[in-house]
Amino acid sequence: MTTVLQRKNPPLKILVPGLLSFDDYLLNRYKWDAVEQCVKLDGLFYEGADLKLFPAAWLKAAATRAEELERSHGRNRAGRAIGVDPAEGGDKSSWTVGDGLGFAQSCRQMGPQARLQAT
Repeated sequence: MTTVLQRKNPPLKILVPGLLSFDDYLLNRYKWDAVEQCVKLDGLFYEGADLKLFPAAWLKAAATRAEELERSHGRNRAGRAIGVDPAEGGDKSSWTVGDGLGFAQSCRQMGPQARLQAT
């Protein structure tokens, strides 16, 4: 990394379309925080404590909406669609049921094939 930044004659033009110029790379390395540098410049997955899959506000809004649906429609809603993950990699199989309002219920369990692979 330090050898790239100390190079005396960086390329002046973009050699591969879609890539950053060296000047843009240096500018972004200076301006971006550790998360953006890791993901966008280094091409790595960031593994810090402050990175979340979804913003907290979205999760809170989803939980509030789920509580509203449960209060207004109860827990025993009629499923109209199902999604299944058969867990062929050895983890738990998952079934998710939805209705006209959205996600209704989900369950997971270790199936016979998964039990054999997990042992």
